[in-house]
Amino acid sequence: MKTTDLKILDFWGLDCSPCEKIGTFLDELKEQYSHIEIQKIVVHENFELAMKYLVKSVPTLVILKENDLLYKGNVGGLSKLQLIELIENYSLY
Repeated sequence: MKTTDLKILDFWGLDCSPCEKIGTFLDELKEQYSHIEIQKIVVHENFELAMKYLVKSVPTLVILKENDLLYKGNVGGLSKLQLIELIENYSLY
């Protein structure tokens, strides 16, 4: 197992189908990526944090390593396989 200091912030909103899909994928991947901290953040309840990362739409993933921003992007159209590839790419840093 790789050891990383990666953290994934999953910014999502209520009544957002793409957010639910990505959230389900992340839940399914938690065991496989137990070495990565995954936090789900409801945008309307955490407005300041969303503004810190300039989240303009949901679902948005932010990937951090030692609090340095590696990736930020809207991920609503990603498949589970594409999400795995995204995580794997940043696990190499």
